[in-house]
Amino acid sequence: MAKAHRLAASLVVLALVAAACGGVASSPAPSPSGAPTGTPAPEVSFEYFETGTTGDLSDFVGKPTVLNFWASWCPACIAEMPDFEAQHVMHGDKVQIIGVNSHDTRDRAVRFVDETGVTYPIIEDLDDNMFEAFQGFGMPVTIFLDADGKVVGRFDGGLFGDDIEDKMR
Repeated sequence: MAKAHRLAASLVVLALVAAACGGVASSPAPSPSGAPTGTPAPEVSFEYFETGTTGDLSDFVGKPTVLNFWASWCPACIAEMPDFEAQHVMHGDKVQIIGVNSHDTRDRAVRFVDETGVTYPIIEDLDDNMFEAFQGFGMPVTIFLDADGKVVGRFDGGLFGDDIEDKMR
């Protein structure tokens, strides 16, 4: 009986971890709740990791932008970062990829960025305001903005390889 309870408890914990990280099987959503497709992205502030200066989403108007929300404790987030880096290297002149660190500690996030060697800009979501403005639930979440700063798509969960490029189109 004790084994059955431990197994059930382990499955519940595993399900909660998968839900918190967005799981591995996630379907695309046409747009974030509260920001329908074609509407401007919410006005939120953040801090650039490299410079420590503050900014807002209007900083990226003029180029299609991909906002990838991640945390150092999220396995799916960690797994997808090399593929976002590859897309940044291939398409960085046409599409701006931004890593948005949320629900994390600054020390862990900075250490993780150093370890991964990603070269696309990383921003810190001050007080998780941006994550909440896009009504994020689990990690990772990827938001797609057109060159005018309007929401054109969203994907909840891990996004890998050619799927990233397909969604960017």
